[in-house]
Amino acid sequence: MPEIQKEILRTLQKMEERQNKQLNAFSRRVTLLETEIKDFKQAQTALDEGLQNLAVLSESLLGRSSRFKR
Repeated sequence: MPEIQKEILRTLQKMEERQNKQLNAFSRRVTLLETEIKDFKQAQTALDEGLQNLAVLSESLLGRSSRFKR
């Protein structure tokens, strides 16, 4: 194989290696973002449940306080 073809092949292999590294880094970032989104959704669900519990407790306390006023 002529030297120029070998050089072109080496250059293409280096470019492929670089692209593979970039793709792997991008995939890791996507995975991290997916994990953060999942964690955020879990936290949001817990917050919603806590707010619902607070609303029930508030209603209960308001009901009790109106009974004491009578």
